[in-house]
Amino acid sequence: MAGALAHVDWENCLIDPHRDRALETYARRKTGVPFPAVRYFIPVPWLARAIVDLHPEFGLLMHLDPHQMDILALVVSQENSCRFCYAAIRMLLWAQGMSEARIQQIEQKLSQTNLAPKTTAAIAFGRRQSRVGPQGAREARQILRDAGFSDEEMKEVAFVVGITDFLNRLNTIPAIPAHALERMPEQFHMRLLRPLIKRIVEKHRFRGRAAPLERPLTLPYAA
Repeated sequence: MAGALAHVDWENCLIDPHRDRALETYARRKTGVPFPAVRYFIPVPWLARAIVDLHPEFGLLMHLDPHQMDILALVVSQENSCRFCYAAIRMLLWAQGMSEARIQQIEQKLSQTNLAPKTTAAIAFGRRQSRVGPQGAREARQILRDAGFSDEEMKEVAFVVGITDFLNRLNTIPAIPAHALERMPEQFHMRLLRPLIKRIVEKHRFRGRAAPLERPLTLPYAA
């Protein structure tokens, strides 16, 4: 599918890329790899930083399984028809050692019912929230609760879905180019560098830790 998409015309990007060495270095240091989308949002520095800082794999999850996080991001990007994010997630799965055949197998299984109950529930939550939005939150939450998700895991599932929705829209509305990401697995030098890329990607993915407050909150609804 990704190979076919690479030959499909894409709209011209509505914004031009810019260079900012400090922001590009910041993105590369945090992710370990070049982060091409940053260049398109350089004129709005807080937004350029946000698309890096809000990625859940960089220390923003403490409870959700990383594999479930990847599947969620893939599902939501499919639901939103975000070509850029879909290509980026597939490229990361490939960089972590998955073959194209294995990625396609996972995509085919996303609509099946014989997945692990938690994975099935997380997929259902992601699809429902992307299609329906806040008005379907109560029913979507119950799907997770029935599958055995803890409150902490449920919050992180909701965060991954929400931030993926945000990034999908951010990259789709201006039509950020995706061809380079789609073609990476086909490039000879990228295949040679794949073991190194895998180590770099895995090194920069980590679980977060709770940050203790300086003093207990006493405001209404503080809990």
